[in-house]
Amino acid sequence: MNVIQEHPQIAVFIVLLALVTPLLIYREKRINSVLSSWASREGVEILKRTSGFFRKSPFFFTLGRQEVFYLQVRDRQGKELTCWVKLGDAFFGVFFDKWVDVRWENKPFDNEP
Repeated sequence: MNVIQEHPQIAVFIVLLALVTPLLIYREKRINSVLSSWASREGVEILKRTSGFFRKSPFFFTLGRQEVFYLQVRDRQGKELTCWVKLGDAFFGVFFDKWVDVRWENKPFDNEP
């Protein structure tokens, strides 16, 4: 007997996996692209990226597919800084939007020496 005929849930699982996997890969590529563009504009190099999903972040409210990360970065002067970033809008997340909201933890004011 055919395994898929005996267990149709296997076929459903395979179809779902085939649909979800490309979306997850695209999402990760978009996150990397948005973060790289933001880092370039800010003049920083991302040293470490941690998901903010299970950590207490300064973002009170996130909607939809917005992503939150805790970043350790290095600026042009070599100083290491940390920040929280929230990516994407409330409706489409990072899939179609390059919106980035940043909360610096230890960045000095730009007018300080």
